[in-house]
Amino acid sequence: MQRQIESTTPKTPRINLGKHMLPPDHTKIDSFRKWLTLFFIERGHYKITSKAIEELGPKLLRKTTEYGEPVSDRKKEPVIEIVHELPKEDTRAIVRREIEMIGKEKGFGKLLDMEYVKLTKISWQDLRVRKEVIRKFVEMAGKPEEISYHDFNKWGLGGLLVSHYENSPYNAWVEAGYAYSIEETLEHAKTQQFKDDKLYPWHMKRAPSGFYENIEGRVAAVKWLVWKTKQEQPERQIKDITQDDFRKNYLGGMTDYYYQGSPYLALTEAGYCYSLVEIKQHAEKMQFGTEKVYPWEMERAPYIYDEKENRIAAVRWLVWKLKKEPREITFDDFNNNGLGGLLGEHYKGSPYLALVEADYAYSLDEIKEHARTGFKTDKIYPWEMTRVSFDLWPNKEFRIAATKWLVWKLKKEASLIGPLAKSLEVYKTSREITKDDFHNNGLGGLLVRPEYRGAPTYLALLEAGLVTKADKDHMRNSNKTNVSR
Repeated sequence: MQRQIESTTPKTPRINLGKHMLPPDHTKIDSFRKWLTLFFIERGHYKITSKAIEELGPKLLRKTTEYGEPVSDRKKEPVIEIVHELPKEDTRAIVRREIEMIGKEKGFGKLLDMEYVKLTKISWQDLRVRKEVIRKFVEMAGKPEEISYHDFNKWGLGGLLVSHYENSPYNAWVEAGYAYSIEETLEHAKTQQFKDDKLYPWHMKRAPSGFYENIEGRVAAVKWLVWKTKQEQPERQIKDITQDDFRKNYLGGMTDYYYQGSPYLALTEAGYCYSLVEIKQHAEKMQFGTEKVYPWEMERAPYIYDEKENRIAAVRWLVWKLKKEPREITFDDFNNNGLGGLLGEHYKGSPYLALVEADYAYSLDEIKEHARTGFKTDKIYPWEMTRVSFDLWPNKEFRIAATKWLVWKLKKEASLIGPLAKSLEVYKTSREITKDDFHNNGLGGLLVRPEYRGAPTYLALLEAGLVTKADKDHMRNSNKTNVSR
């Protein structure tokens, strides 16, 4: 059984056929039914009632003249006139002429009220007749998009709807010139040149049966919504369209049934948004586009982040869009680009955790492993980020890894300079590292830990096993403020 999708309605013009207007003391339905009866009676679809025959027939008599038999003196008898009723066939013919005369002079409404005529079986074969009746129906019943097949039945047009319109009000509106045909609708969608002088299938109280089951029908409806939105609010973009827009424009039922209430899915099928398959491909190749809209760019983004690949795609897109180094990405960047919800719900508000999953940053487990086996440079460490999260420092293993990384980094930088490093005071042993070295390499927050109170640089290096207690005096006596006196 085919699903019928209900919708709301727009304004439509009224057509005035005042020739058959009736007194206002009737209900609309009764008035229309009487108008319909008169409409066909005036076109000869009536028969004369027995009442008309009885009341008009007795006045119509036929006279015949007869002569007596001739006599012997050849004189004629007097003329004999006999008056008698006409034959039934003649009576009906004369009454019909009388009826037609009264109809012309006083109107067939008078004859109908007098019960002299009644409607016979009517024919809907004439296109002009169907159009005129449908237009009168709309004039009296209201907006065509709000009229259902039940209304056709109540107003006396149920037979017409079944016999000529497949029980579809929409088909009736198409023939009467109120609506675009499905072929016209699909052509408008193809050229993206819609109009507003007639109705489209989705304007109906119930869309034509099977219309939305065809992808072309759904796509046409969505493209029309985009067109209408641009017509009314040129500043609005595809990403600004919400489910409220669909509901206000007759398409709420369609999106609920075919797209789970998701504007993104509807716009994707119509070619305005990238699909979930496409965004994963873009993320894998690190090649994003701007021709369509990504789901997270929508005013009300669909919830797609239960799937890891979708989260990764969103984070990689952010890095691509901002053209920043991953270490420069901040909480505000996520929030200002439609990804604040993703960050808060899946990454505890931490850009670092998001970058870890997207393979831009080392995880905590990787960092601990690197502290034992050696550090790397193909990703970033959390302390290399523009804004370092302080909630990382309570973990002792993490603090040790960060301090070891600092020593490794300074030695690596010195090795790049070569033999001149020591003479240029670039090369440093662990006990020569200063507070400034920590601060200049994103580790200033580490030194304010309560574990390092009093001698932050020395205690950080000591905890990491990079200096001994014997180095304390050397560090205190050096010109570097590493150990408090």
